[in-house]
Amino acid sequence: MGTFEDLGTFTSNLISRNRDLRILDRTDVFKLSISNNGQINLNLYNISAGDHANFRLYRDTNNNGIFDFIDQKVASYFQGGNANNVINYSATNGTYSAQVRPYASGSNDIVSDDLELSESTSTTGITATTKPNTYQPLSPNQVFSLNSNPDADHIIYLDFDGDTTTNTLWNQNFGSSIVTPAYDTDGNTSNFSTAETETIWRIWQRVAEDFSPFDVNVTTAQPSDHQLKKTSDSDSQWGIRVVIGGDGSWYQQGIGGLAYMDSFNWGTDTPVFIFSENRAGGSEKAVAEAISHEVGHSLGLTHDGNLTNHYYSGHDNGSVETGWAPIMGEGNDRNLTQWNKGEYTGASNQEDDLDIITGQNGFGYRLDDYGNSQIAAAALSFNDGQVETYGIIEQNNDIDWFQFNSTTGNIALDIKAFERGANLDILARLYNASGQLISLSNPIGSLSASFNVNLNPGQYYLSIDGTGLGNLATGYTDYGSLGQYSITGTVG
Repeated sequence: MGTFEDLGTFTSNLISRNRDLRILDRTDVFKLSISNNGQINLNLYNISAGDHANFRLYRDTNNNGIFDFIDQKVASYFQGGNANNVINYSATNGTYSAQVRPYASGSNDIVSDDLELSESTSTTGITATTKPNTYQPLSPNQVFSLNSNPDADHIIYLDFDGDTTTNTLWNQNFGSSIVTPAYDTDGNTSNFSTAETETIWRIWQRVAEDFSPFDVNVTTAQPSDHQLKKTSDSDSQWGIRVVIGGDGSWYQQGIGGLAYMDSFNWGTDTPVFIFSENRAGGSEKAVAEAISHEVGHSLGLTHDGNLTNHYYSGHDNGSVETGWAPIMGEGNDRNLTQWNKGEYTGASNQEDDLDIITGQNGFGYRLDDYGNSQIAAAALSFNDGQVETYGIIEQNNDIDWFQFNSTTGNIALDIKAFERGANLDILARLYNASGQLISLSNPIGSLSASFNVNLNPGQYYLSIDGTGLGNLATGYTDYGSLGQYSITGTVG
């Protein structure tokens, strides 16, 4: 660890610090305490040009006064580039630690920054909306600094701008230097067109959704070398590079992608390859499906087939939206692709995808974002008087609960699965203040849910759950019904 400084008990006075993070000095931690409930305001600014800093706030949950692995992460921020990182957290009295870590450092392997901290006792009764990175609108100049879960220690790096692979197991078998051109759909590999930039963003969104239940960051930002290699048993940061481009003629004509099994955990930068020219000419869905599939191999997963095909291409159930296939099969022709454990009719592989992903690659599931019971329900978030709340169903036993008050009883809510490549089929329930079920929404043939009801004024509860559909020949269980969702509308 680098700097550890105890800033004492916060008052309304501003505190500022300046620090550098270096190769052997990877983390700065600032301990602080507040004596009353209030707002902790942290601003990390003047980050050195070309660098990225990872900014986190932890609560001392075991009250030992030490920053350790038991402490709970309560807030984090990663803007990308050298833009300011800001955390505003409504805190209860107690002890906290603000941690600054490098995400990727410049040529000198030094990240410099200024930290500004203040505390106020003013709070608000309405929870403001924080829109996740994956829901942010496309910004062309940010397309190579996208991060789905920036505070994660493990990464899946989507490398679209070309790569020369050396000193890996691939090179022992296929030449000392393997050159992959940049991702390209218009025949010009020297730059990215507006259309290509948008497709890259959409591919990232789809892959980020597939991995949204897990504590891993799907990123297009160039990582530092050590972030891709597991250098020792004590290493806490590593990942996989996904090289996207070309036709793979160095290996075999017409193949869509390649990966070494379990290579996510190797000590070399051994990439997964996606030959985008062979995936419907580089189309959004075809490339994204191949990425998640090949990364799955690097995480230890094998193919999902059936009695006649090595790659199961899924099945229909009368709805385009809920047509289903396994990610480790071939999902290009089905809208809904999920992790699975061979529960469909005729499955040739019963391995437990979720257990393998979370059990042998250094990361597990994301922390649960909302309580799983009525008593632990979170307040709905609002934006300009309209409901705007985002969440993730991280595990198939997760149920997210929310509470709200309606002064008119007019409730109109849309609960939508993620906007691109959704993995989650939503079952939503509406309850009164006594916990009595009022209404249930799970439309057949749709992944989303909604309520439009006129009730008495009062307090209400909303629960969000992942669900399955029909039977195993034409539908799916709730095993892989995980992922992101949004709640919008009005509650009167």
